[in-house]
Amino acid sequence: AKGLRPDFLVFSGDFVNNPEDEKIYGRFVESVLDPVLAVLELPPDRVITCPGNHDLSFAEMKKREMVY
Repeated sequence: AKGLRPDFLVFSGDFVNNPEDEKIYGRFVESVLDPVLAVLELPPDRVITCPGNHDLSFAEMKKREMVY
C-alpha cells in the first residue's frame, strides 16, 4: 500500500466476530485500522464504515427494544 494516496478508506463489515466482547473494537482499531491508516497517511476522519451483521450487539439492541 505504500505510495498510495487515497482520499478515503472504506471498511465494510464484518469487523469483528463477537461484538459482545467489550474490548473487541479497541483491538480492531489497534491491530487493523491504525496500522492501515499509518501506512496510507490518512486521518481517521477519512474512514467510511459499513458494519456487517457480526458487528451488531444484539444484547444492546434488546436493551434498547430494537430487537423483538
